[in-house]
Amino acid sequence: MFNLSLLLKEFREQRWLLWTGTILISLVGIFASLTWLWTDDLFGMLDNFGPELRNLFEGEMRFSMGSLTNYLWTQWHPKNLLQMGTLLAIFIGSQSVASEVNRGSMEFLISRPLSRGTILGHKILAGSIIISSVVWISTLVLLT
Repeated sequence: MFNLSLLLKEFREQRWLLWTGTILISLVGIFASLTWLWTDDLFGMLDNFGPELRNLFEGEMRFSMGSLTNYLWTQWHPKNLLQMGTLLAIFIGSQSVASEVNRGSMEFLISRPLSRGTILGHKILAGSIIISSVVWISTLVLLT
């Protein structure tokens, strides 16, 4: 059973995670794009390796650091976005239940004529919408 007021309550309680997550993950994206300017120095470090290791690493480094598009793809999707998104999901999940218990409103919320599954479902839906919004907004910041 969908309850709009319960979903809006969850958004209201978790809005600080939306803003904080968007700002932090966008800053990580901006920093990742700025670090591409420093990648030229990394090719000089390959001279310190032996020829076998140099041949092994040089091809991968030339692909991932050869263009800004490849570099941002290798830094953003498999690394920064996944790690920061996972941390944000942990914060949202723990905050959504812990805040109810901390404020003492969990007993009131459970006493309402809503099932526990409905309450948990709305918490999950609100958290999912917040996480996807943060991911999309921060990725758009990275692309601009």
